[in-house]
Amino acid sequence: MNSLISTLISFGDSTQAVAALLAGTAFLAFSRNLKAAAILLLAVVIAGGVIGTLKTLFIGCDLYLADFDIRFPSGHAALSSAGLGTVCVLIAAPLTGWKRKSVYASFAIIEAAICTILVAMNFHTFYEVILGLIIGGGAVYGAYLATRITMPAPIKLKGFVLSMAAVVVAIHVAEVPSRDMATILAGVMREKTEVCRPADNLASRFHGQWTAQAQAQARAQIEVDAEIDDLTSFGNGGAPSPMLDGNSD
Repeated sequence: MNSLISTLISFGDSTQAVAALLAGTAFLAFSRNLKAAAILLLAVVIAGGVIGTLKTLFIGCDLYLADFDIRFPSGHAALSSAGLGTVCVLIAAPLTGWKRKSVYASFAIIEAAICTILVAMNFHTFYEVILGLIIGGGAVYGAYLATRITMPAPIKLKGFVLSMAAVVVAIHVAEVPSRDMATILAGVMREKTEVCRPADNLASRFHGQWTAQAQAQARAQIEVDAEIDDLTSFGNGGAPSPMLDGNSD
């Protein structure tokens, strides 16, 4: 079970997903299916660029959308849906009828399993996953439109899958550490730039946690709590007052 979960989650890991999709793109280009290679590469660049930028800003500026419990959008959901979804579109493009539907259904089942695991294991909240799916879905829709404009040649599925699988296996064998570039860039941005200076004002438009009023209320509450602590320990050598503790006879 753990190996299955790990395999599903790896579809959205930035190191493995991007490397595998680039390997698939290279295979398509090598096999002279340049249209399919261009569509897949564009989807990866768009989804990766958008999710990377948003995660960097959210983490670097300590943004938090309290109303939706969003710390930052799910990169796993974005990359897995963009990558698998685009591959699905490319495979299904020349197909018709039940064959095309079965390809789409397979993608939907796998992506649903990935997202369910992300939420169930508390890797991400529900809305973080939804935001990631919106980003990935945008890339997939772009790929779908591209296939309607210019139909790519059918993919040599066996070689395509093997090329991506070989890269993933190589990463595991070499024990290449997973690197979240967004987190690294966020740290650099926070320390070396002033991009996040207006973050409080930006976040306050989404929820009140970041407003000056809310911060003042939080400080006032801390002072009240301190006063209550003083009252409960007054005259009892630091021990709680029996009157206030509800244990008086």
